[in-house]
Amino acid sequence: MNDDRPLLVNVIVPQASFGGIDLVAITLGNPLSVILAEALGRVLTEPAYEVYDPESGKAHDIFTCAIPAGLGVGIPLGKYGDLALFNEQGALALAVPASVTGLARNALQGLIAQGRAQYVGMRPAPNGVPGSVGMFLVTPAPGTEWTLAMFGLKIGFLFP
Repeated sequence: MNDDRPLLVNVIVPQASFGGIDLVAITLGNPLSVILAEALGRVLTEPAYEVYDPESGKAHDIFTCAIPAGLGVGIPLGKYGDLALFNEQGALALAVPASVTGLARNALQGLIAQGRAQYVGMRPAPNGVPGSVGMFLVTPAPGTEWTLAMFGLKIGFLFP
């Protein structure tokens, strides 16, 4: 795939609280929605918005992104490392901390089986950061959706 257009992807996170306490803020120092708003700011096409699901009784924050060709963004996850999203010639390149590569592979297993995602392998972490990251490539198709659960966090992805 050779595509110079921005990659459109929605990043979806549940509003995480238990008894009024934001568990993510305790783990990462800030609510995940604040971390995402800062990390994704330069690729957001509109301000994040909230969607409430009356069936589950849960609210989610939706971040609508357009990642320019050849560029990416990193989402800091504190001591766990970064989750990085790149537009790799129209496909979503996803770099996850080495410790959650297996979880990411499980989350993407259905897409891998369909040939719409692939595990590329372990790579050195970018920008001189010690360690390595697990790399995945996901081919966008409208309606494709998956959730990555790690460290008590859930981050969903949807190609609009």
